[in-house]
Amino acid sequence: MNDIVRYWRTVCVDFAYKDWEQAGRKWALRNVKLRMSRKLLFLAGLLTVFSCHNQSSEHTEDMAANNSLRIQERLMTFVRSKPLEILVCALNRLGLQQNCLRTLKLYDEFLRSINDRDVRQELSLIEEHADRNPAFVRLRDLSHEFQAELQAICFREETDLRRFIIEYGVF
Repeated sequence: MNDIVRYWRTVCVDFAYKDWEQAGRKWALRNVKLRMSRKLLFLAGLLTVFSCHNQSSEHTEDMAANNSLRIQERLMTFVRSKPLEILVCALNRLGLQQNCLRTLKLYDEFLRSINDRDVRQELSLIEEHADRNPAFVRLRDLSHEFQAELQAICFREETDLRRFIIEYGVF
């Protein structure tokens, strides 16, 4: 879990470094990616760790080895999966299908937008001009909705994930 949190912090520091290094060019595009795709990568990592939580802890040496092997196999499955696959799998397992659908809809809109050449060109701007750019404002608002949905998934819905995040991710 510490490594997943450290990864997120590194992504944020990298964003700040690139902003400084590139004198703010492409700030808007990188900002939107940080708010959406990089945040999804972080959540997928967190869900990967969560997938191993509460695996039965065996007491005998043979049972412990088998449990360890099961966890390794589970982790390898997740490592080979795409972040959206991890999200869908975890949210379905938690009974959060509506949250999953809303999150996927928001992410799909984000992907469609940044795959549009005109929108990407519009987002090649510095921070000072971003608030006046309709494409950036729309994507920033979308990222706020995405953030609200992730907060609902992680903190507002009473699930094992919420308890896990509070116990291991916060304190």
